[in-house]
Amino acid sequence: ATTEDQGLFLHYVPNQQGLANLTVTGCSVDGCVSDTMLVDVDPSNTAAQLVPSPLAPVVVQEGGAEVQVDLASVFVDIPELTSTDGLFYTVADTDAPNLLGMNMTTTLLSLQPLGDETGSAALQIRANDQVDNAVQAELSVTVLPVNDVPDASDFSRILTEDASIVLSPLNHVTDPDNENVNPADNNVLTVTL
Repeated sequence: ATTEDQGLFLHYVPNQQGLANLTVTGCSVDGCVSDTMLVDVDPSNTAAQLVPSPLAPVVVQEGGAEVQVDLASVFVDIPELTSTDGLFYTVADTDAPNLLGMNMTTTLLSLQPLGDETGSAALQIRANDQVDNAVQAELSVTVLPVNDVPDASDFSRILTEDASIVLSPLNHVTDPDNENVNPADNNVLTVTL
């Protein structure tokens, strides 16, 4: 507080609220007189602000286990420094919507890598307070490929006695990770019964 031209001016500290007793004393040649007044500073609703630490990148494997990201440590609503109850979280945007399954519960974002999907995504995470002030942070997610097991189709054949059959095993094998599985000359099997 300062005084100027017989006026008392209160200077408020940013992001602070509450009650305070302010005692004002005035003195002249005849003596001093004091009076105490109660100052009540109500919080103003400011936009949610980011905590200095950004979201750490997430790396998962295709079709892997669900991963949870705690958003409570990333966003803070300044008037509510002791609580994040006033914030609501959403995934506002993503550049790869088919890469992950996503679910938001309170402050946890659950990410489920989908099978046979790989690549990178930038998720825009939005925090809104109760009067719709909003702020965003980016979460980088990378889904790494997994070497899937090749699949062999049925090799069964019906033969008559003393007959031969020539099989090309690779004609019966598919590999989800390699569409170019081609039989080679040395992959021929001849069976005589």
